[in-house]
Amino acid sequence: MSRTLRLAFLVSVLALLGPLAGCAGQVVWLGDPEPPLNPPPAEPLGFTVAVATRSYEATRLDEKGVLDRFAASVRASNLFLSVMYPIPAGVEPEWELQLIARDSASEPNSNIWRSALVSFFFPAAWFIDLESEYTFDVEALLVRRREVIGTYTTKGHIKYVYQAYANKPQLEQTGVETIVRRTTDSLLAALAADAGRIAAEDRKRAGMR
Repeated sequence: MSRTLRLAFLVSVLALLGPLAGCAGQVVWLGDPEPPLNPPPAEPLGFTVAVATRSYEATRLDEKGVLDRFAASVRASNLFLSVMYPIPAGVEPEWELQLIARDSASEPNSNIWRSALVSFFFPAAWFIDLESEYTFDVEALLVRRREVIGTYTTKGHIKYVYQAYANKPQLEQTGVETIVRRTTDSLLAALAADAGRIAAEDRKRAGMR
């Protein structure tokens, strides 16, 4: 095959891969099941809650981005009278939701030989899947004046399944949006299910028996 024909073939392959790259991968959810859809509370809990981190050891997700999303979702849930976020300097809130987050990533050893095969014989990229997994574990502590009133946990776990020509940044963005949304929804569902007990704890500590 002449150099011109080889170049034309390469251009044709690249042109074909362009539109295919966006659909050459998927995000598979392996974490906690979707929480049940509970009706919104008849009225919010009668106090303002502040949102902050207690410990953040997730290296692949931006802390501020996660907190922004979580605080906005708590506010939209109408579970609390109001939401304080960010916490002003010098203010010590009575009630806080403190997040503890950690993450990890892994990929199977089989990715090594699969990638090598694709490098040696590129058409194999159409038939060989690569995989990687990412977990994002979150714990939310509901704290009143430094006393833990409730602990709520959720496990976010996704698997990326993709071909070598996939649009990796786009796929990873989808994964990030999925894992942050699902873990946030799970925490809010747990808080909503516990709202009656939280209200009783608030009344008890305020002397309203």
